[in-house]
Amino acid sequence: MTAICGFAQATSGTCGANLTWEISGTTLTISGTGEMTDYDILSGQSPPWYGISYDVVEIKDGVTSIGNSAFRFNSRVKLINIPNTLTRIGYQAFENCWSIKSINIPKNVTSIGEDAFFLCKSLESIEVDPANLYYSSENGVLFDKTKTKIVSFPGGKSGSYTIPSHVTSIGDMAFGGCNLSSVIIPNSVISIGDNVFMDSNLSSVVISDGITSIWNYAFYRCSALVSIDIPSSVQVSGITLLVIVPSLLQLIFPIA
Repeated sequence: MTAICGFAQATSGTCGANLTWEISGTTLTISGTGEMTDYDILSGQSPPWYGISYDVVEIKDGVTSIGNSAFRFNSRVKLINIPNTLTRIGYQAFENCWSIKSINIPKNVTSIGEDAFFLCKSLESIEVDPANLYYSSENGVLFDKTKTKIVSFPGGKSGSYTIPSHVTSIGDMAFGGCNLSSVIIPNSVISIGDNVFMDSNLSSVVISDGITSIWNYAFYRCSALVSIDIPSSVQVSGITLLVIVPSLLQLIFPIA
């Protein structure tokens, strides 16, 4: 047991119908078979290890899912070991895990929830087992299996990124919280999802011909963004760009 503010907080228990958890030293171990419980920290439904310090998460063979918000807001955890039995990573599962540098997605994962890696500020690489039938990776970036859709860009990568020409769409929140300074979007891309660059450090975005739509709040809270170059083919509302980007100095729309 660990004493926190005068109360004893458990260091072991259950986290699913057939799953148990235990913290020993700085390691959280999750064992058993089946799915982990889904959590919602902001609604008061926190995982039982929330608020306890640990650096390593060891998920044993037999566990099939990582629940929603399971490790959200843990700024200390540095290493996550994920078994081949895992099939689902929940919504916001690792959001705000600032110290994780890499994540390995095993072969049987079929579903990764939105915001799973949002604001992982040290994350430099998301690697996928080549045998996975639903996801793939290239240079540490998470794609769907066909590499036509960007699913998640690691938040710890910096500099400029030119999206590969085989990409046709960018998923919701794909670049959310990223540390890039600029992104160049090629004419192979035809759609950009909701909140795609939310909370990023981008200062410049160049969007080539081919894009037909930019969805809601694509640049929400991009406080460093000063320049967006948009082709005339794009249908976009002012609320998507201007109202939520107070730092924007240059918005370029070519004459159609």
